[in-house]
Amino acid sequence: MNFFFILPQVVKDQRSIKEANIFVETGKELFVEGNFITVDFNEIIGKGSSAIVYEGFLDSESPISTLYPRLETRNYSNCKTAIKIGNTFSKDEFEQIFREADSAIKIGWHRHICCLLGWSVYQSMPILLFELIEGSNLHSWAESFQDSEEEMPEKSVTQILWQISDGMEYISSLGILHKDLAARNILLSKRLEAKITDFGLASSCNETFTYEAPIQRRLPLRWMAPEVLKNRIFSEASDVWSFAVLAWEVFSKGQIPYGTIDGNGILEFLSYGNRLKIPEEVSNEWKKLMSQCWKEQNEERPKFRDIKIQIGSFLESQTLDYGYLITNFNDDKNF
Repeated sequence: MNFFFILPQVVKDQRSIKEANIFVETGKELFVEGNFITVDFNEIIGKGSSAIVYEGFLDSESPISTLYPRLETRNYSNCKTAIKIGNTFSKDEFEQIFREADSAIKIGWHRHICCLLGWSVYQSMPILLFELIEGSNLHSWAESFQDSEEEMPEKSVTQILWQISDGMEYISSLGILHKDLAARNILLSKRLEAKITDFGLASSCNETFTYEAPIQRRLPLRWMAPEVLKNRIFSEASDVWSFAVLAWEVFSKGQIPYGTIDGNGILEFLSYGNRLKIPEEVSNEWKKLMSQCWKEQNEERPKFRDIKIQIGSFLESQTLDYGYLITNFNDDKNF
């Protein structure tokens, strides 16, 4: 099967055909021959509606380590990997493949973004190879404190959210919209280092720095800004809204946003000026920041650059070694 030939044939709508043809040219840089890949089908890392993630092994140098040679990417060769395999060989699977790979090519390597090592076709199925993060996702971590006598460590929470804002600032600077920013899509290492993942809905902004999603595409409504719920118009500001919902998930220890309100009722709830109730124990600084991220008018919301600065000041007030964080994270300019 010639994957590069069949991809534009499977994808039907004109926007996606154009994106698919672009991916055919650029995606080759991240292609890995299937004979270098071993999948352990007994080791399931995660499951989704459209794919399953297994542990596997890459018995070669990864394309990402060749494209972005640096100290950190040297570990992405002859290594264990997380392998995402689509459930079907469908249009949606193809679209997710080229969207994630296209985003990965633009992103390259960043400390707080889960690195796509390459992609391939394995046993006639499209697959993505990611760096293996041994830990959990942010939602599971927050949820673990629900019935625990252990207090959720405030400093760790602030540091994790700073790391996410750092990754999102970089993503936004490239004109990429994540569109599915939620606690479930943040991986945490055992050292509580955050990695943004799942770019299956990601897209690039147009010249107005927005993106209009097709009507038929399913979206995570509970994390969406009002303008997305109304008109399906995405921007950095809509990702900022989602970031505040993500922060709410953490502070609420993994609760479901809006509880029993169904998807159709969320827009009505928000249109009356209502917002998610932030737990009382959350600091006033965080409450203010989250409220700013939930402004009705998207132009009034802060940019991720500003959010990162504000959270940095929270870290300083919590006596973390913020100077170390800045040196360690922001000196990496050549992403």
